[in-house]
Amino acid sequence: MPDDPNEPIELMPAAPPPPPRPEPAAPEPPEEETWPPAGEVSRNERTTAMLALIFAGITFLVPLIIFLIKKDESKFVAFHSLQGLLLSLAVVLAILITCGLLSPLVWPAGVVIGIIWGTKANGGEWAELPVVGGWARQGTQG
Repeated sequence: MPDDPNEPIELMPAAPPPPPRPEPAAPEPPEEETWPPAGEVSRNERTTAMLALIFAGITFLVPLIIFLIKKDESKFVAFHSLQGLLLSLAVVLAILITCGLLSPLVWPAGVVIGIIWGTKANGGEWAELPVVGGWARQGTQG
């Protein structure tokens, strides 16, 4: 019995407070497409990408045909063949703008750039050409 008659009598001890509820997990954000896409690049893909870039210095037809055939099968080949196509068009445009005066410099430069980036593609690299590489990336991400 309590000593003070006005003090309430506890019939049962107070129950401990309930444990805190775990907060619901926040929904995971949708996965963003990373660049370069994850995954191993096959030997066939590397060779095809290399050929698209090497022939880009000679003609735009080879990278165009490779791009149209492989664009849905391999992002790696699509990316490099589109770079090759854009490189070919840049070389042709540069020659046309200069009325052919710089073709002895522009055309060999296009061939050398195609060989260098073709070698990188053959090594499995997602190497971007300056300027046109970003356009090729955007063109193959969609």
